[in-house]
Amino acid sequence: MTPSFLASLDPQEYRQLRTVGLGGEPVLMELIGKWLTFCNVYNGYGPTEAAMVTHAAHLRPGQRVTIGRPIPNVPCYILDTHRNVVPVGVIGEIFIGGPGVSPGYLNRPDLNATKFIASPFGDGTLYATGDLGRWLSNGQVECLGRMDDQVKVRGYRIELAEVTSALLAQPGVTAVAVQVYDKQLVAFAAPNNIDTTAVLHALTTQLPHYMIPSHIVPVSFFPQTANGKLNAGALETYFAEYQQQLRAKVSVSTVAQSPQWEALQRAVSHVFGTDPGTVNPGLSFIQQ
Repeated sequence: MTPSFLASLDPQEYRQLRTVGLGGEPVLMELIGKWLTFCNVYNGYGPTEAAMVTHAAHLRPGQRVTIGRPIPNVPCYILDTHRNVVPVGVIGEIFIGGPGVSPGYLNRPDLNATKFIASPFGDGTLYATGDLGRWLSNGQVECLGRMDDQVKVRGYRIELAEVTSALLAQPGVTAVAVQVYDKQLVAFAAPNNIDTTAVLHALTTQLPHYMIPSHIVPVSFFPQTANGKLNAGALETYFAEYQQQLRAKVSVSTVAQSPQWEALQRAVSHVFGTDPGTVNPGLSFIQQ
């Protein structure tokens, strides 16, 4: 199952389980900690373009989450931007080889040229996964997320996984998804009765200011696609509805349209690179 689906389950209702297999999305220790107290949890990794499963790891309490070692007959390389092998512990892009690698995408020669390359090591074709990873000294691979999960918000480079981990560590928070919309870092958190003000306050002592979400949107559940992965499109719709509700609480018309207010609008919009008309007097500075 996917971690998104696992997050929707209450571990106390499934204590009869002995083994849980995860795949399709990154796994966080904060998510699986309670499951590890009574069952074995395995983390499978592998892109569709390389026959789905290329690595597997038996996860254990207190240890680093990895994707394990490659399965037999699956070459795995971690390469830098010049397609050179990086040393143990150094981050690079994960490349997968072996008989399970696809011959390429249908009618996409442009994409095939960058994603499916002739192995510089003489063992056929390698698939460029787009995932960042590094070899550990024990021979396992640690996957550090998608290369495009390193987002830039207001000039700062942010690892979404770090924000997610910090949120999951907060009391009462059971599941989290972090997205970026219109230069804003937005976190969705379950359950829907969490104290978002308290969570935001706690984050100010644990994260740099630029990694603190502009909004924490409480949700009762996380929408999933047909294959069990997080439905990012549905979350964007949730956020649009959430913004409408916020703006409905305090109308801009309730604020005197003074020169001072207009100057403040211009200043705030300049800082955030947004339209002055979107500055809402009912929101805090960080929520704009």
